[in-house]
Amino acid sequence: MATKAGDDNEIRRFLLGGLDEEARQGIERRLLADEDFYEELLFVEEELTDQYLNEELSADERRDFEGHFLSTPERRRKLSFAKSLGRYVAENSKDARAEVSETRTRLTAAELINAPTPGGRVLAFLTGHGRALRAGVAFTTLVLIAGAVWLARAPSPQTFVTINLSPAAVTRGEGGPATPVKLTPDADALRILLTLPGPSQSSRFRVELEDEGGVGERFEAERQDAQTVSVTIPASRLRRGRYALKLFETVADGAERRVSGNYLFNVE
Repeated sequence: MATKAGDDNEIRRFLLGGLDEEARQGIERRLLADEDFYEELLFVEEELTDQYLNEELSADERRDFEGHFLSTPERRRKLSFAKSLGRYVAENSKDARAEVSETRTRLTAAELINAPTPGGRVLAFLTGHGRALRAGVAFTTLVLIAGAVWLARAPSPQTFVTINLSPAAVTRGEGGPATPVKLTPDADALRILLTLPGPSQSSRFRVELEDEGGVGERFEAERQDAQTVSVTIPASRLRRGRYALKLFETVADGAERRVSGNYLFNVE
């Protein structure tokens, strides 16, 4: 039986796109059948997001986080909320943190050693014996509410430049037509809508991004409709130059198949 640490490591690799197809499908089946395992995945998602914001990921993990983990709108929304909440705390909580720190010093060692049962701790909180705890919980609640309100009122910090691409029947070369792209200074990502060369029943796609030097990078694509899929590429992964996107689809038997043509664009 896998240990919790082993589960966490496998979930982490799953979220960062580091598992092969068979292992990935095994994780997905287990998520559907095991509620505790799904809860563990949510915990690892939060841990990865915190480590990304605190710049604690390795260069490879950061690349996989931006290219694979952030491929779903829900995770991008969670990251936006975490950024906004962190910014709010940094700008508004100095005095509140000082007050919480002061009240914590009043909690004696004896109170810590003789801590009551969980039920007693709840009673102590309600009857006035958990002053430091009340201060900490009240402060945390205030920050969460204020952060949520601030986020609801503020525009989304993610700004996209969106382009539409059709497949070119040529290879990535100087003679091939490439769509020009201008990334504005405030753009967080490039969202590319890829027109399929024909109808497709597949619900899972991925792309490989190649630069002028032939260096490739994988990104999960998002299905839009029967004729179009989209992919979001962080602006930090793009420099000036010519790029080619290769599109792959997963067919009914689980095999992966290359979609014909290249999608070409040029970052100016």
